[in-house]
Amino acid sequence: MNPRAICVAFSLAAASIVASASAQQVAPGPTKAVDIAGRTVQLIVPAGQCELDRRHQFDASVLDLATRAIAGANEMLLHTAECAGLDGARTGRVPYLNDFAQVQISLQLKKTELGGQEAAAAKEICQSLRNDGAQIEKQAGAEIKDRVKNLQAGIAVNETRALGVLAEDQNACYSGILMNVQTPTGESRLILGVYAMGVLNGRLIFLYRFAGNPAAGAVDNLVRIQQQLMRDHVALNNRPR
Repeated sequence: MNPRAICVAFSLAAASIVASASAQQVAPGPTKAVDIAGRTVQLIVPAGQCELDRRHQFDASVLDLATRAIAGANEMLLHTAECAGLDGARTGRVPYLNDFAQVQISLQLKKTELGGQEAAAAKEICQSLRNDGAQIEKQAGAEIKDRVKNLQAGIAVNETRALGVLAEDQNACYSGILMNVQTPTGESRLILGVYAMGVLNGRLIFLYRFAGNPAAGAVDNLVRIQQQLMRDHVALNNRPR
């Protein structure tokens, strides 16, 4: 995972985001089958979002920048954005994407077999992040709302700050980041990212969701969205074939 690279890529691509803190629970969107080191994994397009398509110039520029930014560390499997906002960005009616999501894998762990270890992997990832994030809680507070409030204070342009572990369940470990990016107009925009790290069909997957200028409750909302999306992924990939 390379949150800072993601920050740079979308700052360059003008992919600023408007918060969607009141998103409703709706049915998952279309699916896409991807091959990960010989293993087929079914991915779900988040509800209300559309996949970026290289046939559109805007999409291609965003995908190229994002791919270059994570090159050597991660691989992009799926990149989506809120459909109406994506259409507006493609036609130039709006200068930025409303919200977006990504699915990535670690190149280093691409061939690692984790089948049957889903819950153990989630627990181990969370424990590792908690060990690394002990200083975060010490400085910014154990309560998530306190972390967001304290960490966003004084955050510099193009700076990324980790929020630490936000939730854990049998499917995944959920963590977060705050990024302060500068748009081409010079505007500073705070972006909240929540990502799930879990195993699907034996492969470790990272599901990212981003929202801009997060309001009160935005973190909890994104965590709920990611937990539901992960449950949907697990159910889909566990279906008999």
